[in-house]
Amino acid sequence: MKKQRAAGIALFVLLASLSFGQELQDIKREVKALSFTEDELTAVETAVQKGESDLVSAQGEIKVLQAKLELKMTAKEPSIEEIKKLVRESLEWEFKIRIVKIERNMAIRKILGDDRWAQAFKLARRYTLIKKAGKESMAPEDQKAGRAFKILESLQ
Repeated sequence: MKKQRAAGIALFVLLASLSFGQELQDIKREVKALSFTEDELTAVETAVQKGESDLVSAQGEIKVLQAKLELKMTAKEPSIEEIKKLVRESLEWEFKIRIVKIERNMAIRKILGDDRWAQAFKLARRYTLIKKAGKESMAPEDQKAGRAFKILESLQ
């Protein structure tokens, strides 16, 4: 019985791996079909870089606030008012992150046009799911494809 279960698990892992591999190949093919021009890639990269320092800064602030919150929460008698203040500050930084990402998406949409942006956005979601599933060996075949995949990452 244990051997059958182990064989079943191994088969499931193999099938899942093949499925992810096929999905990745489909994504690569669809990214190539979007036919990003050099000018589009450059414009999108510029749009992404525009808010990047704000994102990194906000993410750093959130980590600091989370550490402060953890200290407050583990105190012998935590102050709910101080905790509320830290949570509110953290939410403000989260808001800034969301706005930067929305502005980034709007800029990319303007560059690519509605239809191509929608296709890229859907591909970005699929790509993110595969990445989260642990398929890190997704190196694109060429530099242009690598830049296109970075665009997908920035859409999320």
